[in-house]
Amino acid sequence: MCNTMQWINRKFSANLTAEAYNILADFLLLWNLFEDRLFENNFTIEKAEHYVNDYIGRFNPDVCNRVFKYFKKRYTDIELGTVSYPLLFEKLNFRANDRKGFVQNMLATESPSLGNKILASIIIIFRYRNNLFHGLKDVTQINDQQSNFVTANKMLRMFIETNIP
Repeated sequence: MCNTMQWINRKFSANLTAEAYNILADFLLLWNLFEDRLFENNFTIEKAEHYVNDYIGRFNPDVCNRVFKYFKKRYTDIELGTVSYPLLFEKLNFRANDRKGFVQNMLATESPSLGNKILASIIIIFRYRNNLFHGLKDVTQINDQQSNFVTANKMLRMFIETNIP
């Protein structure tokens, strides 16, 4: 067990597991590489949209579809053909320029294009990043978020692999 994790557990009465801690560390490192190598240390949704359009043929459709399916299941409730967005979706804390409406539309669309699935997914992952770095995501509760970060890490790795063999 690492010293920082032990300190967090002790200081904040948390119960972080080594697995959750490592998944979170992977996310932080992958985001750093993603933003540095692909977006010159300045990620924006607009740049991501251009990147997806320019490199769409390099993305693994199976990974994209699995990631998007995970987010669709997590952030929508579909009952009798009606789509609603549970509190979990609102907890992504979209800001004005984060294209919340676009993400909602893609999650509600039966068969969005691969490019739109990728863009909606990376916007959700961007919200994870912002919520984590700006203190909106409680790291003492990160054990409950493991599957979110495992999924995010898959997409970040895939993005990086589109440009770095």
